[in-house]
Amino acid sequence: MKKKISIVISLFLLLLMHTSCDQEEQISSSKSVESEITIDKSAQIPFEPTTLKKDEIAENSCEDPVETILYGGQHIVVGKVYLSNDDENLFVTYDVSSTNWWLQETHLYVGDIEDAPFGNTGNPKIGHFPYHGDHDLTKEYTFTIPLDQLDDCFSVISHAVVVLKENGSVSSKETAFGYGENEFDGSRWGWFLDFCEQSCDKTDDGENSDNEESQDGSNGDNNDGQTGNTDEEQSDCMDAYAFNTLIENVAYCFEDDGFNTWGWTNKIAYSDNFYTLPPVVQIFPIYADAYACDISQGAQIGRVELTISAGDSEAMAKISYVISDKDLTLNDLNLYIGINAYPLDSNDQKTIDFDYFNYSLNDFGIDQSINNIPWPLQDVYFIAHARVCPPAVLP
Repeated sequence: MKKKISIVISLFLLLLMHTSCDQEEQISSSKSVESEITIDKSAQIPFEPTTLKKDEIAENSCEDPVETILYGGQHIVVGKVYLSNDDENLFVTYDVSSTNWWLQETHLYVGDIEDAPFGNTGNPKIGHFPYHGDHDLTKEYTFTIPLDQLDDCFSVISHAVVVLKENGSVSSKETAFGYGENEFDGSRWGWFLDFCEQSCDKTDDGENSDNEESQDGSNGDNNDGQTGNTDEEQSDCMDAYAFNTLIENVAYCFEDDGFNTWGWTNKIAYSDNFYTLPPVVQIFPIYADAYACDISQGAQIGRVELTISAGDSEAMAKISYVISDKDLTLNDLNLYIGINAYPLDSNDQKTIDFDYFNYSLNDFGIDQSINNIPWPLQDVYFIAHARVCPPAVLP
């Protein structure tokens, strides 16, 4: 009898240990925040935190940082994650400064995805990530990782615990993941992205080549005569459009809709979250010279920030253009917002002529933003255009 009891106790202990080990891995995807993340100190790699800020890192990096959205609770844009490198180090920066959210914890995995700490069900074991930051609520945090610890190409899982502060008090708490092209295999939501070391062999050849391509006048129908520059000066300027990368298949290329030029109209689906959440912030990258709507051929020069606030059966929006490329200056802005994919001309035909857009450069403030834009309570399309030039060619 004692032997049977001993066997039962042993089986119970084994089951308890298995449950404890897999508890974090099996977090329900319906839960947005882990009740507690147990950190495995032995799995962590010591590193020196950087004192550089995001803009300083971008200036010192070999190429422009790669940006991805930091989503809290799967659908809330709480900030961004930036990845770049110099000759010696990889920089991974969490930045929530454009929202009301704050970083409470950060957890990062960088390396071969086959070596990442996933459980048997395909869910990541956050507490086993090698890099961990525990913060007294901060807006920005950067991990600096020596490149000699990494292969030329690797995967990145960026996780955070974020809190929302209102009137000085924490009103909400969410778990957050940086968006990537690969979803986890398990039941919980989240992503990882692939990144390759940026080349530090900077030359002017690529820039000159891009500028020469811009002479083909791909958007000439819309922009002829608007800037007053000579043809030679115009060749140094670029057209740029916002591109909705948040959700697949909601950015529609002009060329696919019968126009003889590139650019995108972007669909934003109506959401009840406009009324149940604090202001919803969405960020869209701006690409220049992305001919045939191929962003790999263009250059990301900035972003459009959309903030939607709602109440009393109406919604209002603020839209801001942010040009991150310090070598370019805004020369023109054109913005369309409506329930149709494109504005309609005087004959009720769809058009991309800027004369039929809702807003132009004159409507924007000195901070390149527009406030109190009426936002339809249904699916909405927007086209955000910018004309950017080197300062030397501006009139």
